Amino acid sequence: MSIECRLCGNISPAKIQLSDKIKGFLSFKEFVEYFCRIDLDDPGIANKLPTSVCQDCYYVLLNFCKFTITVEKLQNKFKNRLPQEEHPVSYNKVALKRKHEDNPQKESSGGTNDCNIKDESDSRLSIKRNKIFRTNDEIKAPEKHENNIGECLEEVYLLFKDDLEAREKQYEKVTIKESLLMDGGEIPRNWLERYRDFITWQDLSYQCSHCTKQIKSLNAFIKHFDELKLSTNKRIIKCHCGKIFKDQLFLISYINHVSKLHYNHLKFTCIFCSKVFVNVVKLSNHLKLSHGNANVKIFPCFDCGLICSTLDRLKQHKNCHEI
Repeated sequence: MSIECRLCGNISPAKIQLSDKIKGFLSFKEFVEYFCRIDLDDPGIANKLPTSVCQDCYYVLLNFCKFTITVEKLQNKFKNRLPQEEHPVSYNKVALKRKHEDNPQKESSGGTNDCNIKDESDSRLSIKRNKIFRTNDEIKAPEKHENNIGECLEEVYLLFKDDLEAREKQYEKVTIKESLLMDGGEIPRNWLERYRDFITWQDLSYQCSHCTKQIKSLNAFIKHFDELKLSTNKRIIKCHCGKIFKDQLFLISYINHVSKLHYNHLKFTCIFCSKVFVNVVKLSNHLKLSHGNANVKIFPCFDCGLICSTLDRLKQHKNCHEI
């Protein structure tokens, strides 16, 4: 179920409630208040505001907690390198010493100290901090995995839910009778082969820039990158028109380029098995059911077939169709 996140305001699935406990003693609200330096208990309105936190914010905070623990340990190592007499004196002690030197009579006579420098160890914030750091082995941020196709499409369905049924019945530039369609809105291959210029992602060939190997099929080319264990920024794909795609969004940029400028029907074609469907919604249903665990992050527009890299970009693109 999608909710409005209390921290970022985005509409996305809830990961945790502010009242939930972390390891049984510290609420997630207290955790947020410490690391974000905010107060979530605004009088009179706290019970009217969202109480859930999305997955992205949850992982960001836990990762930041882990980072601060690492930094603190490293600073202690740096201090231990120094001889004992060279250890830096805390700011609080230096400030109090200077105050005493400036007003020796006032200090010795028992007057109040107006320096307003408080030892951090007495603060409520420090107690929370110590609680968190004492359990640094228990609070570990789970590995944040890339969304698979199935998870991405769930978010796209929610975005287009108002007109989803109408979009499913659309036929984009296809003259085939509904009775000839296969299950799930798939168009039979023998019907498509009547067109001489018809090709699928399996018919395109690619040359690897790392090993010069010639590979047929887009899916096989992507698997080849995985076999070479190449990072995203080292994956390069060259279109048959000569244009090269090599940034982190190389695959999305390439698919959009080919389906827009060369073969329009490829936006209705599965990049994994090359099955062709009557519209983008039918194709998305197939991707979710048959390839939902594929580690590819795409957000297709159900209106025009353009693929976006994030849900936010898809929302911005969707607004263009509503103007």
